[in-house]
Amino acid sequence: MAYQVFMNEWIGVTENGLWLSPFENEKASWKTKKELALDIGAAKLDTARTPKIKRTAAGKYQYIPKNCDTGRYEYGSGFNLIKLTPENIQHYQQLLLSAIEGD
Repeated sequence: MAYQVFMNEWIGVTENGLWLSPFENEKASWKTKKELALDIGAAKLDTARTPKIKRTAAGKYQYIPKNCDTGRYEYGSGFNLIKLTPENIQHYQQLLLSAIEGD
């Protein structure tokens, strides 16, 4: 099974491209925003009690992890949490293909 993204699921996007889970092979989308934030937080060793997530638009949120070494929020390395809709899924499928080809 290859990486896939599904309608009405959540994806993480950074300035470098699509977030692919380091814990689960071939996982690029999550059923809930909470599952995605927990996966990113575990990988980034987020030390915050609760994830710092702010809504930026309908279906779009920004997650800023807290650095485990400094105890400060890493504002330059945030993640955009985006819900896949019929309007945007084609764009993010192309982003997924470029992420896979880049690996």
